[in-house]
Amino acid sequence: MRLDEPIEKSGFFWFPEDPDVRVPGDLHISESGEVSLKVHIQDMSPSWNRVLNEHMSGEGSALDRILGTAAGQGLITLDDCLVTNFSSSGFYHYEFTMLPQLTLIGCHYEAGEEVTFTEFNFSVEGIDEWLAVSGITVRHEFEDLRTSVEIRALEEIHVGLPDGMGLKFKFRVTFPSPTMRITEAQVTQKAFVSLVSSEPRPLEYFASMAKKLRNFLRLAIGQPISMDSVTGYSPELVRTDGNGGEYKVPIQLHYRENGSSEKKQETSGLRMPFLYTDIESQIEEILANWLHSYKVFGPALDGYFTAMANTSQYLEDEFLQLARGIETLHRRSSTDTVMPKEEFEELVAHLVASSPNDSGRWLKTRLRYANELSLRRRLRLMIEPYERFFGDRKQQKAFVDKVVITRNYLTHYDTSLENQAAAGGELWQLTRKLEVLLQLHMLQSIGFDAWQVDRSLHTHSNLRRLLRAADLVVP
Repeated sequence: MRLDEPIEKSGFFWFPEDPDVRVPGDLHISESGEVSLKVHIQDMSPSWNRVLNEHMSGEGSALDRILGTAAGQGLITLDDCLVTNFSSSGFYHYEFTMLPQLTLIGCHYEAGEEVTFTEFNFSVEGIDEWLAVSGITVRHEFEDLRTSVEIRALEEIHVGLPDGMGLKFKFRVTFPSPTMRITEAQVTQKAFVSLVSSEPRPLEYFASMAKKLRNFLRLAIGQPISMDSVTGYSPELVRTDGNGGEYKVPIQLHYRENGSSEKKQETSGLRMPFLYTDIESQIEEILANWLHSYKVFGPALDGYFTAMANTSQYLEDEFLQLARGIETLHRRSSTDTVMPKEEFEELVAHLVASSPNDSGRWLKTRLRYANELSLRRRLRLMIEPYERFFGDRKQQKAFVDKVVITRNYLTHYDTSLENQAAAGGELWQLTRKLEVLLQLHMLQSIGFDAWQVDRSLHTHSNLRRLLRAADLVVP
């Protein structure tokens, strides 16, 4: 998660089971969404003394939940707080520094109380450019030196999801201040995703769904975009509005996304593999396919998007991650084996029975994965639907051979392979080829056919740019 600027607030904090002992503290939320809390204790209470003893002994220093209040933030709940530092300065003056895994602003959850929502809203970088719709129209009349701005509210875009969930693309618009004399006017539009459930669901469910949809948008936008706001709502958390009505309390959430990119992404619709308008008529089917793909290929997809976001990792690590992704993607989408399962099991049973002494158990272990396809064979099968991008048979074979040799060398560091393995610029280009192959299969998994892939290549530039970077055939 990424913020426009860090948040720093002071307040008071306490344990849910010990609300009378409240200590001052400083809450810091960084631009990347990481939260830290430093509390200042003048007189060690039994609760904090217990924390100190556990921290110093190393038995455990993670606190389930801490409550607090801070100026401008209201009620705060901090979950899974890891105590990272303790210091003492002066007589009876102590400081604890903690890193909560989850911060909720807007409500107090008591000890053991589950966090549930019926609505979960989040926004990501680049979503407005991807949706490519706007309620703001600007008209310039150059002869009269006039400019007019028309603002209209956009209708929500509704999409049905599996498992009884609903998705909406909503739009938040800010208007100029309605004052008599305006010397400055600013109009902004921000789109966000709203996940809606008819019944309360745990936060973990919504967070998992949001991650999968964020990764879908990463595929569509072609960059490692991050969330920039997350808000939850529950029908159990309501307040009166002063006019006899009620409204749901917005609960702001702060947590570090897995596989979040280090830098803010500057996005452009011209570089995206596909826009919302390209799939508008298929959006429900495509999102259903994507969520189903996650059930089957989850580890491969997570590995790819982590590699996409982690620009500081070594090139060798990125290559290995993408090679594992290709292998996992094929393994989980195919039941192919070297020989029929029954035939293989009979062969293993015969070999084990024929082995001398106690070597049967060792042999059975060694043969456990012997019927699986090799990486070489899997790569060849994965290339087949897209061989038009990978050149002639000789070029395809050279690519497969180089991936296998390089994977084996970087896994085992066999000196006999060192001179044959890719390195430097060659390794970078080989890694880009694997990235292209993964992207093409991800597009296939959501329902893109050959025509849609070619349309994406000619309409938007990101996929074409990847093909050129990988020195592949660009139609």
